[in-house]
Amino acid sequence: MNNQDLVKWTDLDTKAGTLMVRRALQRQTWRHGCDDPHACGSKAHKRKPCPKDCTRHARACPQRKGGGLVITEVKTRAGRRVLNVPRQLLDALVTHDEAQDEERYL
Repeated sequence: MNNQDLVKWTDLDTKAGTLMVRRALQRQTWRHGCDDPHACGSKAHKRKPCPKDCTRHARACPQRKGGGLVITEVKTRAGRRVLNVPRQLLDALVTHDEAQDEERYL
């Protein structure tokens, strides 16, 4: 997964008790990173040889790229939404944020 956060502290409004949803977790298809996808994928066929035009099996490619779980911005206005955070959870999040701040400066 890339180095972004799905939910960030800036998404939390502690005064209003809300959380803004701006990003989504998406599973993307892997792509081959090798020179010969056909030869690379031939190991994946157990019962019969890989057809000559087969370029699938990118998930098994040792040099695969561009796939897996990726954090993306939501596409629509409906996807960007505000959720109410229960008071007990909000209090726990504020306490956790304060503890993180203390640890940062030790």
